[in-house]
Amino acid sequence: MNVKLTIDGTKLRDSQMNSGSRGNAIGPLTTNEYDGYVVFQGGHHKVTMPWHILPRKSAEVVAKLPGGKLNIDPNTGTGTVALENKGVGNAQIFAYSMLGTGPDTARGERGDGEPNPTMRAVAVNTFGTPAGAVCSVNPNFVWEFVFNMYERKASPVGTIHEVDIDVNGDGTDDFFVINQDVGGVTALTDGRQVTSVINAATGGSIARFFVEHGTNSSNVILRVCGSDMGLTQAAVGKPMRLSFYAYSWYFGGETSFLGPFMAAPGGEEFTAVVPGDTLAYKQKSDLAVTQWGLPAGADPAAGVLLINNSDFTFFGLSANTGGATRETEATLLPR
Repeated sequence: MNVKLTIDGTKLRDSQMNSGSRGNAIGPLTTNEYDGYVVFQGGHHKVTMPWHILPRKSAEVVAKLPGGKLNIDPNTGTGTVALENKGVGNAQIFAYSMLGTGPDTARGERGDGEPNPTMRAVAVNTFGTPAGAVCSVNPNFVWEFVFNMYERKASPVGTIHEVDIDVNGDGTDDFFVINQDVGGVTALTDGRQVTSVINAATGGSIARFFVEHGTNSSNVILRVCGSDMGLTQAAVGKPMRLSFYAYSWYFGGETSFLGPFMAAPGGEEFTAVVPGDTLAYKQKSDLAVTQWGLPAGADPAAGVLLINNSDFTFFGLSANTGGATRETEATLLPR
């Protein structure tokens, strides 16, 4: 006898799980669990079989990109990309200026201990912070670093996603930005993942923000305050050298590398937005893309990276930590 379980995705709860602020919380996991029993009744015997699933209410964003690349009007520096959400979950969309992409690499089978985490694309974005809020007593900024990986992970635990930053252009990296457990760089004690800014000269570190990762996702976002790297608003628009790495500290193996890229905080070549940052089920909308002039010395961007399962709890926009199908968690829009 074959038993088939069919899920009506429209009736699922929104995702409550993430690997950052809720990385050790039982409540969100319980909220998204579903279980029950299948009872087989014979003439004189009854067999009860328990079942348990952890489904994700998912978006499925489709982008129409004629010619396979962004179409930007050279006179206005703007363009649009038609988007449609064919999934039952809300697509929670934030856009980032994509620095580069890389090829996939071979990974071991389940149980081999050879995950070889590999970056598919990396991207950046910047937003300002007012005086006395978030970063510094003075106006400052948050720099966002996005990793889109070829493989999904339940949690970033055991894998380091790293950005090495040469802020002063002397050829030596000044800061290392990584994800780590609250308990330490190679700890497995807490379960929550934070972004750590490590001073290369002193070894000191600051962990201010939780990592954005919606669990079972290929997207990892690290955020840092400019002030935590000794940077003021005067650093906005000044290119710095960024080198991206991903590797498993737990299993070892190969290191994935992309870069180096010359990029400036607040000097992203591309920005893009969907009205309301959300596409509901079957909703269509245009992504408005703007191409800006690059600061002198900055490298051209590779295009736009859309994260379609953004965790809106990070910004207090909703209680939904996001969800999307494996193939549509991130959309790459090349220039």
